Amino acid sequence: MSAKAVGSEQLADCAVTSRHLALKSVFSEHIAEEAIGTVQLQDQAVTGIKLAWGAVEAVHLSTGSVGSEQLAEDAVASCHIEAGAIIGKHIADDSIGTAKLDHQSVTTDKLAPSAVGSEQLANGAVTSQHIAVGAVGSEQLGNDMIDGLHIKQESISGYHLLPGSITSIHLETGLVEKLLLAAASKFQVAGVQSSTVTRTEEGAAETSEAVDEVAETGVISFDELDTCITEAEAEAEAEAALTVMAEPLDDSIDQTTVGITVVSDKIIESTKAAAPTQQFGLCSFLMRVEEETVNIQVQFDEPFTDEQYALVVTTDQTNSYGVIQQKKCDSAIIQIVRSRYSPQLEGIVNWIAMGRTS
Repeated sequence: MSAKAVGSEQLADCAVTSRHLALKSVFSEHIAEEAIGTVQLQDQAVTGIKLAWGAVEAVHLSTGSVGSEQLAEDAVASCHIEAGAIIGKHIADDSIGTAKLDHQSVTTDKLAPSAVGSEQLANGAVTSQHIAVGAVGSEQLGNDMIDGLHIKQESISGYHLLPGSITSIHLETGLVEKLLLAAASKFQVAGVQSSTVTRTEEGAAETSEAVDEVAETGVISFDELDTCITEAEAEAEAEAALTVMAEPLDDSIDQTTVGITVVSDKIIESTKAAAPTQQFGLCSFLMRVEEETVNIQVQFDEPFTDEQYALVVTTDQTNSYGVIQQKKCDSAIIQIVRSRYSPQLEGIVNWIAMGRTS
């Protein structure tokens, strides 16, 4: 047969098989549309350049087939991230700034211990509701920060005062003069002769000199005041011990009102008052955390004649003090007050009572 003698009309249907085709003789124009299916494609025959733009959809991707190397830079936007998918391990260190935090999103649990310092607090940001009970101690207070408005009434006791801190300007007007003159005149004996009266006037003059000295210096200590009173007592007792010759007393005079006793027709001597009795003791107390005060009862070994006895109370705990709640002849009730916040208090009360007993 001559060249090109067999044309399409000479070929019967299905007459051309794969063995009749020369290598690389089939081109794209020879292939009909949708003629190539899965069975015609060899494994790994479809490469990236064979894929049209947008041809690969979610249904074409197998589970786990897209990794970090398949993602281009900045390819993942917020719309691609599932809610709650980002956890702590996905967040780089120092990547969350102020702009990333929502308002009121930082709670107490998120703050590390000692994370909030003075530089993090705005002026006036700390109010009373932010301060824990007992958090403010002496080291948190600046000098001269406590004035009279901060001190509760009747909260200052004797142990709060420094020795020598009370001067005449702190005392009621005329109080020192009243105390000294009362001490000098308390023990004057009525009905003695003029020599005794003269000595009493001399003692009053000395007392007046002491008052003048206090007025000039502005200071008097309890030791000095006690010395003045003791000297006045000693002088009065010495004068009362003197016996004088006298006529029999007039029956119209009540001898008990002048404080003397008739020994005979010619002898008069003063009646010496009984010395005061001192009693003292220790007792324990327990104050739970939720308690602010606790009462304890002190029982005296020997009852006093009345309730006009002196009672001094102190504790061995620096954050508590004692207050006298009630006095009786045979006992007293003492209230222990917590002066500042502290855990459970357990301590000892020291007390001293002095007065006249029967």
